[in-house]
Amino acid sequence: MSLRAGLPTRVVGSGLQAWWSAQARATLLRREARLGLVRMGFNRNRETIVVRCAGGKVAAGLFAEFATVVGALEFRDRWASETAGLRVDFADLGLYHAAGRGPNWWEYYFESISIGSDERRVGQPKVSELAQIERDFLAHRVQGMSRQRASRVVHEYIRPLPFITEAVDAFAKENFSGRSVLGVHYRGTDKELEAPRVPYERVGNTVRQVMREMGGEGACLFLASDEQAFIEYMRGAFPGQVRYRDIPRSTDGEPMHLHGRSVDLQGEGALIDCLLLAKAGFVVRTASNLGLCAGFFNPDATHVLLNREY
Repeated sequence: MSLRAGLPTRVVGSGLQAWWSAQARATLLRREARLGLVRMGFNRNRETIVVRCAGGKVAAGLFAEFATVVGALEFRDRWASETAGLRVDFADLGLYHAAGRGPNWWEYYFESISIGSDERRVGQPKVSELAQIERDFLAHRVQGMSRQRASRVVHEYIRPLPFITEAVDAFAKENFSGRSVLGVHYRGTDKELEAPRVPYERVGNTVRQVMREMGGEGACLFLASDEQAFIEYMRGAFPGQVRYRDIPRSTDGEPMHLHGRSVDLQGEGALIDCLLLAKAGFVVRTASNLGLCAGFFNPDATHVLLNREY
């Protein structure tokens, strides 16, 4: 088993997670100790923090990396006067890099993040990349952060590119106008390795209960899922009510972002789905970084989580 960016693989009842957490905390504490020396005036060489993404065998999905960026930005905010800046540069690493689209795939979807890079208070700032274990730990901490706190960071620093927001607005105008919207996010395929799989019927029953309680039996149901079978189930269970985007989904249980083609385009689809979920005032979801991050874009929405953790 490996440690994946954003969340360590869970081995219930073992000491793996405790060991990982201790190592991660120690690594981050060493960085905070250096910054503490800057704060006290003993070290005048401030750092520019560079956020990379995970690559190789520990490469992670878009919203695991998104959580890493949120965690790094929140960390930098707490140490703003002791750092020279922060830059997000995913370079040619990770799952979403496409040679024809250039380096730093973060900028395929979002505006560049380069904070304070021109500051030169004392000498030349040191460039310091976050270590893999630091990135994992910061993302893991975001999963326990209040939505309001994470939302402040997201709205301050993270801006999807115009073509993303235009696609979101066009879909919402065509499908949501004048209707109450209930978002439903189902993360299937390999997610059962980290969180218990939820039967489709339980999702459907929960949606019916929520609609009764909110008085919205005729609500529009926006579906976001990596499993085509889930879309088909919900179409049959709620005829005429469901809306979803026509994008590739898994039909064989294999996660698309690990085994599909044009993964950079899959990233676009995932982000658009996330932002559409954020337009719903009520979201029924299973454990997923995508669903978690939808709450950062709309912290006032009510979320019903059907399995443990985030």
